[in-house]
Amino acid sequence: MVSPISIIKNNSFLFKATNIQEVARFLAEHLNTTKYKCYDPIERCYVYDIPFFVGEDEYRFVSPDEIAANRRKELEERDHKNAHRIWLVPANPNEYDIESAFTRYDTLDWKRSYNYENGDILYI
Repeated sequence: MVSPISIIKNNSFLFKATNIQEVARFLAEHLNTTKYKCYDPIERCYVYDIPFFVGEDEYRFVSPDEIAANRRKELEERDHKNAHRIWLVPANPNEYDIESAFTRYDTLDWKRSYNYENGDILYI
């Protein structure tokens, strides 16, 4: 089955591929890296609409909604590493005023002791 994926770099169209392998080859050449390092960010992006950043550049990989939804269902049913993961992060309100911090700041720095990925869901 052919599943087109478009590459968008900094809100400008860059390339349209017929499958994820072609996207990975193009991106690897474009970034001067191996294609195997490209598969996970590509999949997370087109399935969950999570941008991929390289330095100051933002890459988005876009596929038809039906293709993304089908792949999302496959990933989640198989508990694949690229599926959204849900984490419960304990926090001691006696040491850190979480409620005020979320109200006051747009971004919070948090000690990262697990392998959270962009797109994961965290409950604090």
